[in-house]
Amino acid sequence: MALAACTTAGAASARPEEPVAFSATQIVRMPEGELERSQLYVSNGRRRMETRMFWVSRLPGQEVHVAVSLRLQGLYRKTLLDSEDRTAMDVDDPWTMPWPDCVRWLVVRGESPCIGRPELACERLGTERVDGHSTQRWRVVPTDPQRQWAAVTVWVAPALGGFILRTEEPTGLRTELTDIHLGPQPESLFQIPAGYQRVSGSPPEASGPPR
Repeated sequence: MALAACTTAGAASARPEEPVAFSATQIVRMPEGELERSQLYVSNGRRRMETRMFWVSRLPGQEVHVAVSLRLQGLYRKTLLDSEDRTAMDVDDPWTMPWPDCVRWLVVRGESPCIGRPELACERLGTERVDGHSTQRWRVVPTDPQRQWAAVTVWVAPALGGFILRTEEPTGLRTELTDIHLGPQPESLFQIPAGYQRVSGSPPEASGPPR
């Protein structure tokens, strides 16, 4: 059986993302205690994520790099912007990663995280407030008996277009959105800057957040 993923044909046919606009800080808490912070900007189905990364391939003195990714349309492709090289590279969207690696990028576009995803089973655990926002708490489990160790708990915010505000993964990795500010976002955040060249290929290997 194929590994559960955050995209299926059924998921693509579910209702589209709600027209919501906000900014937030995404915090990823690694099992080892490290933190990764990213800035998230959302505007009517488009997303911009800015992450400070440590690139193995960078020269000394150039190790900290701000990776900017844009998801402007569709579910499966995103664009990485490199301000040093002034390039724009189209790569696979994290939605195509196997479960649970992709769960932090999931947007719930139905009555539950399992709508249109027959490879996942959902159990609603109640409602909670996260960072001042009402959320639905769900336990999401792959239906494949050999993958049920990968159960993830997610907190979904319907008023924020179905974005997941918090996750707890079986590895101990946790994510959360904080400092959420509702309202229109500058249009320039979702445009490829003038003078950037489109390139093909793979981005440099990332080793995690800067130390």
